[in-house]
Amino acid sequence: MDSMRERLCDTQRWCVMPGRSGAPYPLRTRELMPNGFRWPPTHDFSVRPPRVLPKPWLGWTLSERSPDECSTVVEELATRRSQLLEDERIIAPDPGLSGALVAYDPWANLFDGAANEASQGYFDADNVPPWDTWTWFVREANTEGRWASYLVSWVPSAFLARARAGVDANPEGCIAWVSDLRTAFTRKLLDARLV
Repeated sequence: MDSMRERLCDTQRWCVMPGRSGAPYPLRTRELMPNGFRWPPTHDFSVRPPRVLPKPWLGWTLSERSPDECSTVVEELATRRSQLLEDERIIAPDPGLSGALVAYDPWANLFDGAANEASQGYFDADNVPPWDTWTWFVREANTEGRWASYLVSWVPSAFLARARAGVDANPEGCIAWVSDLRTAFTRKLLDARLV
């Protein structure tokens, strides 16, 4: 539980540092951009290639990676974030910041852009939360289908209204509040009072 709390605290500390929440790409810093993603971190549906095209388009987003690859990407990002915080000597007690946790299931995605528009860019056009907020990639044991593998991200209080609008506008339900999910991992978070 301590490692879970530490990971969440690192995410919170990183996201509230000056300059992290600003325009034009809130909470999508170059320092944490996942390998294979693009800068700037937006794309236009009119130029997005069909899903059948091979590299270099492969890896545009999490849904185009396997659960193992997604887990590796999120672990690498969390390790890099922790190291950058240590390098910048941003080591502070638990900030106790308000906010919420949101889950994203990459393989339940329709890629319709509704959450992107409703959240004013908080979620990208593929419904992915900003990478600075990525906290865990979860693979539920003995579970298939929806919410078998998913990303958990922290939403800072300053972005709650935008994130709520995105979750509400997401017709396929691939984005959900962790407090609304009933999985083994979300129960651990609830037991640890991290939700």
